[in-house]
Amino acid sequence: MRAGRLPAGMVARNRAFLPQMIGMTPPGGIYTHIVGTDIVRTAENEFQVLEDNCRTPSGVSYMLENRKMMMRLFPGLFSQYRVAPVAHYPDLLLETLRERSIARAASDIQIPNNLNTSDRLLAGGADYNDMCAGCHLKPGKKESDFTIGLYPAPPNLTATADAHGHEHGSDTGSKEAAIQRQFWIIKHGIKASGMPAWGPTHSDERIWNMVAFLQRLPSLTPDQYQIVTARGNTSDSHDH
Repeated sequence: MRAGRLPAGMVARNRAFLPQMIGMTPPGGIYTHIVGTDIVRTAENEFQVLEDNCRTPSGVSYMLENRKMMMRLFPGLFSQYRVAPVAHYPDLLLETLRERSIARAASDIQIPNNLNTSDRLLAGGADYNDMCAGCHLKPGKKESDFTIGLYPAPPNLTATADAHGHEHGSDTGSKEAAIQRQFWIIKHGIKASGMPAWGPTHSDERIWNMVAFLQRLPSLTPDQYQIVTARGNTSDSHDH
């Protein structure tokens, strides 16, 4: 116990122990997405963990309300010291759960072998310009008041993953996972957001064309973008 290890019997004889979980690795290698930890101050420079919930923590609402009351009662405390904010906790919780859900749902998607063909690039570019550029921008176009006001904020897909802070992949950050994620989001959309589901009106082949274009988009100049996204009479691939 002092070495930080539990006796095997304490685990194996626990009524909550599930032998079926032995050897199982959860999606992304994450066993607990949300942990609620209560820390109390017991002395001037001493803190102890009062409670540690490795589950969906209870009491989040009173934590948020407590912070509001503290800020009203002791405004000077928060102006003099760097107290970490907590008001954005619900947004972070929603983002975490949403991203994990998408990563898990997209993990089994099979990527076509011919994703890098010029035909896919041209077809996907035309669709992106018609359907996506208004929110996700295009080379040379800055964010508008409309895109800034959306939640969750649509990523600027003309930037690299590091630049717009959205890797479009799983926890591994692999290229394959990023492509799977893009396909899933385009097809199914994101509920309670401005991202629609294009799957009901667009074939998988057409969605893969847009995914193919996204791989090249960050490297395109404004002039190159105009050429690639121009929709000719023979390249119109609208589904009917």
